[in-house]
Amino acid sequence: MSQILFHKCKICNANKHILYLASIDFDTSKKIYFLYKCYNCNIVFIYPYPSDKVLAKHYDDNYYGSDTSKFIFPIERFIQFLNNNKASIINKYIKLFHSISENKNLNILDIGCGRAQTLSKLSKLGYNCFSLERTEYQGIQTSSITCYKQNNLNSLPFADNYLHAVIIWHVLEHLKNPTNIISEIARVLNSDGILILSVPNISSLQYSIFKKNWFHLDVPRHLFHFNFNSLIPMLKKNKFEIIRLTTCSFEQNLFGFIQSSMNAILLFLPKNAFYNLLKASSKNFLDYLKLFLWVIISLLIIPFALFELTISKILKKGAVITIYAKQPKKF
Repeated sequence: MSQILFHKCKICNANKHILYLASIDFDTSKKIYFLYKCYNCNIVFIYPYPSDKVLAKHYDDNYYGSDTSKFIFPIERFIQFLNNNKASIINKYIKLFHSISENKNLNILDIGCGRAQTLSKLSKLGYNCFSLERTEYQGIQTSSITCYKQNNLNSLPFADNYLHAVIIWHVLEHLKNPTNIISEIARVLNSDGILILSVPNISSLQYSIFKKNWFHLDVPRHLFHFNFNSLIPMLKKNKFEIIRLTTCSFEQNLFGFIQSSMNAILLFLPKNAFYNLLKASSKNFLDYLKLFLWVIISLLIIPFALFELTISKILKKGAVITIYAKQPKKF
């Protein structure tokens, strides 16, 4: 494989990139994928890009879970708590910039929302909620959310200035044209419209430690890997003003470190084995025994994970980048 790639960057249009990493698909094919880093904007991306047919195989029922659960009960409850908390934070930021007293006048879109747990909470707060998911996904079953399904995100199915908030939570890295979708989000957002965005941080301390064993690489589903240098200019180009930025996510950092450590140290075991056992598929006695042993191992790793979380917070090199940004006045 060539160390230098001459190919037009989808973020900045530069043409020269360097081989960054060779990483294996942990889940489906065990195929090796090559990641390149743009000399100009620092975006890291898969090349060659997987075909739509290959990608569709990676968005199956095992990836999404059922319409009611993806993980075992305690994990599901914790995720629901996190999503409710996220909805409360989103509600707070929307209220900072929109003085409409009744939330029913405000429109929110969640791109790649999965089971729409955050949207469900926002719907209960009175917002008009819209979801956008891949056509393969059949999990959203609620009359309180208007659902759209399309795999091509070259355009969003909304008029200019229609939405007051757009959530794209750990989704941008899955898309073939991230610059295009950011431009589309800017188009459909109203004056002072809020963008809530989160992606894995390829410049994180965790990636520096674990490289190809890093849990958040998730090739080939993650087509792009962002850092500040590749993400923020794309937002500013579309007139977004950053109002909150953090690289610290307790749950993403903690579990990312635990599973990445297991991937790196327990070389004789399948990658992401602990994560896969936490999923809500039917389990026999042996599965529960394995899960118990994995939990014991994870408890031994947690002190190191908390130390890494603390250092990452100080250095601003956490496992994920989360941004709240807003559009300017448009009229």
